[in-house]
Amino acid sequence: MPYPKFLAFILFITLFSSCAKLPTDTHPEFTKLNTGPGPEDMVLDTFSVPEKARLLISCSSRRKNEDHHREIWTLDLNTEKSSILPRIGEPEKFIFNPHGIDIIKNADGSVTLFVVSHMDELKKQAIVEYRVHENYLEWQNTYTHNLLTSPNDVCAIPGGGFYWSNDGAKRNSALREALWGIKGGYIGLKNSTQEWHKSKTRFGYPNGVIIWNNNLIISTVIQSKIFQFSEAEIQSKPILITKVKGGDNFSQTPQNNLLVTAHLRQLKFIRHALNSKHKSPTVVYWINPKTMENRVVYADSGKSISAASTAIYFKGNLYICQIFDHFIIKVTTELTE
Repeated sequence: MPYPKFLAFILFITLFSSCAKLPTDTHPEFTKLNTGPGPEDMVLDTFSVPEKARLLISCSSRRKNEDHHREIWTLDLNTEKSSILPRIGEPEKFIFNPHGIDIIKNADGSVTLFVVSHMDELKKQAIVEYRVHENYLEWQNTYTHNLLTSPNDVCAIPGGGFYWSNDGAKRNSALREALWGIKGGYIGLKNSTQEWHKSKTRFGYPNGVIIWNNNLIISTVIQSKIFQFSEAEIQSKPILITKVKGGDNFSQTPQNNLLVTAHLRQLKFIRHALNSKHKSPTVVYWINPKTMENRVVYADSGKSISAASTAIYFKGNLYICQIFDHFIIKVTTELTE
């Protein structure tokens, strides 16, 4: 997202969100793993390279004074070496400004990466489809539609298509909607037969989206609630799963539960967004959507990492990325489920 949108975002969450209790720091030991600036979202890729696990990381410069950088990075989880993953085949007049991403292995064995791309210079919002190879991404399609108003996160559907979250009714409209108490965001669907739909229910800044047990789970920043659409039917009434203040992106755990990051201190978030020297707390929650239980599995006051946006657990390590700074972290920990 461009800087003005982030400024709007942090202003309205300050105005309309009360502070939740900040958990005590949990894991002082960590490993810093360098990436591009603004590694806002990431996915675990165990499909595209045989016997090799890696993270694909969506990086985009988000502070006003930063150099332009918009890339997908790859991080080898064995060597812990990171690099830009080149992209090929993109059409002319194409703008790559990545935000939310998701990965899926198809029935034919191929691997697809969906990427939210803010083509603001062209006054377009898009979700871009790439074929994932070991050493590059191959462009397949760019999806644009009038329902893609302000896409934030994307979730691939087995068999084709995707869900996405629109955090506002229009691009950069979140502040105005919050000031007027308007729930302008919604969930969208492009199915395998190229039909486009949107949820009947509107939300206050819907953010992360993930499929869990054939249900669609979403987080909301302003409402600070986690909702579920049963059988992923977005025309139905969503069910409240649990409450999480300032929820962001999801990932799935080995035991089929969920992790979600959260932003609990909005004023500190604002200061961190403007200057990396100011730290913002990071919290990661474990959620069991079936029992509606949630608990903190990682907390940091900002000494290790600030404003975390996605957490992924893999083979005894918790990998955490963030919205602004040039790195992610690895924390060795046992995830009790």
